[in-house]
Amino acid sequence: ADFINELGFTLGEQGLDLYQAYMTQDGELWIKIINNMYREERIVRDRIQRVLAAITPSNIRKVTVMIEADGVLSQGYHFRTEDLYHYREGSITGYELSALAPMSNSQYRPSGAETLFKRKKEVWLFTFRPRLQTFFGSSKGKIKYNVSLIAAPEGYLFDNIYYSAQVGYSIRSSMQHLGHVDKINPSHLPNVRTDTIKYYQSNTFSLELAYLQKSWHLGRGFFYRLAAGYFEPAYGGGATELLYYSAHANWAIGIEEATLWKRRYKGLGFTDKIRIDRGHIVHHQHFLGIQYFLNFYYTLTPWNLDCKITAGQFLAKDLGARFEINRWFQSGLQVSLWYTITNGHDRVNRRTYFDKGFAFNLPHDFFFRQSSRTYIGYAMSAWLRDIGAIADNGKSLYNTIRLERLKLK
Repeated sequence: ADFINELGFTLGEQGLDLYQAYMTQDGELWIKIINNMYREERIVRDRIQRVLAAITPSNIRKVTVMIEADGVLSQGYHFRTEDLYHYREGSITGYELSALAPMSNSQYRPSGAETLFKRKKEVWLFTFRPRLQTFFGSSKGKIKYNVSLIAAPEGYLFDNIYYSAQVGYSIRSSMQHLGHVDKINPSHLPNVRTDTIKYYQSNTFSLELAYLQKSWHLGRGFFYRLAAGYFEPAYGGGATELLYYSAHANWAIGIEEATLWKRRYKGLGFTDKIRIDRGHIVHHQHFLGIQYFLNFYYTLTPWNLDCKITAGQFLAKDLGARFEINRWFQSGLQVSLWYTITNGHDRVNRRTYFDKGFAFNLPHDFFFRQSSRTYIGYAMSAWLRDIGAIADNGKSLYNTIRLERLKLK
């Protein structure tokens, strides 16, 4: 009990939270940790092995450490106590210890193990922040903006079901009188995205998202999740995802599907109608959003590049593929470019248009003196169109696990 108390306190001082500890009869200690502070995997690993090398008692033969993120075990490490002692004494280096105890696929606690420590995850975490949204290209002024305050509670129900909600309050906006139909280049696809501005012109208060998500580690690098609820201001429904992402590989492959209903511009209700333009005349047709994709991910470690190919059916029922490149920098800055090719045959200024754009994520610790895993994100398409549209459907398994395994050169 004294050792577990010391372990929990010492890890907590390092920004790592101990949530479970079990001991087997043959002397194996199994612990589960959540990283709340560090961006890179090497820093997390270094702090864990230094703590274990300093305080692990000799009657423990082996220490198995599992890292959890967003309710799913992402990866693990298996340290022999004798190797930790050699590391503490300087007989081996951290590089040699990482070779003796490499990152491995997650595993659940051994059956029949004795519970030494267990605590539940937070039921309630609250974030309050400002938000700036921008719209470019209006005929009534080239830049329009919306300044809002965001309140976002999140946490876990029954210790393993993640929930997230977000309420927005608009405090100042210059887009209340903007039109929501492009009269020069009207979209002839179902208006799954070109009516976005309507969701920010309707109410001062709005429930932008509220969903539940449950994730599982199935073993041998396989992960699965289910999600349901309001995923964004425009859509809600249900989603599922299956991912293979081994701890020993720099690639991953997954499939996902989401069935989505269009939200009304006001209130919490849904509608089965969607707007569509036919010869500059607005009509409405029956709509049930179904998007499904095969995703392939590949990491070019020497250049800190993440490549992603998404192929399948997009929200407006156009078929095609989206190509995305993400570049990580040592500071934590992430810059992304994407290009989408589908059979939607959208035309802008008499030319076939394919969705493209850029995004960046700026880490909070760029401004602070301590580590942080929180980002400020911004994304912009070249044109707000319906082609190649993808609706949010919860927290992506790959993004969750990738952030836990991030290695920057």
